[in-house]
Amino acid sequence: LGKIRFKNETVTGEHKPIISEKIFLRVQKLLVANNNGKIYVEVKDRRHTFLLKGLLRCTACQTTMTPSSCLPRKDARFYYYKCLSVTKLDKSACRVRSVPAIALEDFVVQRLQQISENQTLVDQIVNRTQSMASQELPCKQEEKKLLAAQLGKVEIEAKNLVSILAEEGPQSQRRDFISKRLDELKAKQDELESRSLLLKTEIEHLESRQIDADVIRKGLGKFLHVFANMEDRQKVELINLLVQQVLFDGMNQKVTIKLRPLPQVWGDRDALEGVFYGSKKRGG
Repeated sequence: LGKIRFKNETVTGEHKPIISEKIFLRVQKLLVANNNGKIYVEVKDRRHTFLLKGLLRCTACQTTMTPSSCLPRKDARFYYYKCLSVTKLDKSACRVRSVPAIALEDFVVQRLQQISENQTLVDQIVNRTQSMASQELPCKQEEKKLLAAQLGKVEIEAKNLVSILAEEGPQSQRRDFISKRLDELKAKQDELESRSLLLKTEIEHLESRQIDADVIRKGLGKFLHVFANMEDRQKVELINLLVQQVLFDGMNQKVTIKLRPLPQVWGDRDALEGVFYGSKKRGG
C-alpha cells in the first residue's frame, strides 16, 4: 500500500505501493469471511510425546499399538495409537484399529493416582503383601537353619577324613575310598552353599515387603508430585520404570496396566484395571 506503521500510527511512505488500497481491502475482506472473522488461525502444536510408546498392546489382534497422528481439521491435530496389524495389512486386520493417545495416557496416569488416593485400596495392598511375606518368611528362615546344620556336618566329616588320610599316609588302603568320599562331600557342600545363597536373597526380599501403608502412600504421592513437574522425556522414562505393559481391550472398553514389581511403591500388586470410555473421542 506504500504505507508504514510507526508505533500506533500509519503514515504514507516514500516507496511506491505494490498493490492498490482497493485490492488490499478486498483481500482482507475475503480472509475474514473464510476464517469466521479471524484473519490468523492459530494452529496447535503438532508435537506430542507418546507416553505409552512401546508399552501398549491390542488384545483383539495381539499386536503392538504404535504412535500415529493425522490432521482432520486445520486447527487441531489428532494423536492416536494404531494397531501394527492394521499398519502392515489393512483396516480389516483388527476391529479395534486405534485408540486416542492423550485420553488413554491421561487414563493410565489417573489410575496410578487412584492408588494413593484410595486409603482402603492401599491398606488392601499392604495387608496382602504382609500376609504373603509372613507366611513364606518363617519357612525360608527354617530351611536356612537346616541348610546351615547340614553344611556343618559335611565340613566335620570332610575334616575327619582328611585327618585319617594324613595319619595313614599315601599308602593307606582306604585312600581311594576317602578320596571318592571327599569328592562327594565337596559336591554336596557346593550344592548346599548355592541353595543357602539363594535362600538369603529370598529372605531379604520377603523382609523388604514388611512395609506399612504410609510408606506405600508416600511413595505414590512422591511419584505423582514429581510426574506433574517433569519434562515430557522424563515422563516417558518414569512411566517405563513403573509400567511393564498396557493392554487395551477395545472390544470391551477395558484397560489393564501391568505394573513392574516395585514393593516399596505398590506392594505385591501387579496390575490395575479399569473401564476406558475415551476410545471414541476425537482430538486425543
